[in-house]
Amino acid sequence: NVLEKNTNFRSPRYIYNLLNRIGSKKCALCDCEIPELIQGAHIWPVAQIKRTNTLSIDDKLRYAIDGNNGIWLCENHHKLFDENLISISTELKIEINSQINDTDRNYISEITKVKEIEKKYVTDEFIFYLDKRRLTV
Repeated sequence: NVLEKNTNFRSPRYIYNLLNRIGSKKCALCDCEIPELIQGAHIWPVAQIKRTNTLSIDDKLRYAIDGNNGIWLCENHHKLFDENLISISTELKIEINSQINDTDRNYISEITKVKEIEKKYVTDEFIFYLDKRRLTV
């Protein structure tokens, strides 16, 4: 579908929706508040949403810009999350991938000050997106 290929689901609307829902930019895992380093991290990644054939383009866009489908993360934690080196458990605890070496594991543990997602992030929709992420990882 040509329309779908050219549709940018990573929109300023997503950032706006995150700001509305969560408030100012502050990493959910290390408390970094340097605006230039803070990014909106999708819980259910846009790439996975786009590949879901059972969704209409309107639903894909709605999920991609939903403020409940994200948290603020610094660049380091965002990359670690996207690469599945850290994850959020069903109990909302931050888990470090057991497949990585001890040195990297220790580093990630050291820079990850927050060990559990704060309640302010957790909504039924947030849990829905976490479940979607788990099904496709």
